[in-house]
Amino acid sequence: MQQAAGESKRRSEELGKRLSESTGGTQRVRTKRARLKSDLGGQLKAVKAAAAKAKTACREEARRSKRLEQELSNLQQQRGELSGKLAAAQQAAGESKRRTEELEKRLGERNQQLEHAKTGLEQHAADRARLESELGEQLEVAKAAVQRAEAVCRKKPSGS
Repeated sequence: MQQAAGESKRRSEELGKRLSESTGGTQRVRTKRARLKSDLGGQLKAVKAAAAKAKTACREEARRSKRLEQELSNLQQQRGELSGKLAAAQQAAGESKRRTEELEKRLGERNQQLEHAKTGLEQHAADRARLESELGEQLEVAKAAVQRAEAVCRKKPSGS
């Protein structure tokens, strides 16, 4: 019996030791679990914060994208307007060039007419000067003839 009591005591101590180890193990598991829970809670918080930040960045990027699309649309509209203005300006420049060429052609024709008229006028002036010179000479000859005739008439007696 003593042996049984010793065995029982030893068994009891062993069970107590195992219980103590088990309680220590349970405590360690609880501590580890609490630490893991805390770590996972922190990670969850960080993930939630990152998700919120990503969502905010996504919204901002969507607003930026919409703004850029609007700017692109405005620029395309301005491009269209400018293309229209360019086409109108090119058409006006072509019309202006055609009109300039027409006016230059008419000016050339008028210059030819003016040169022809100038040549005719110079010829007419030369002819007039020549005729005036000839008539001046004829007038001088006629005056000299009149003076001779008058001189002859004065020398002749009036009675003859």
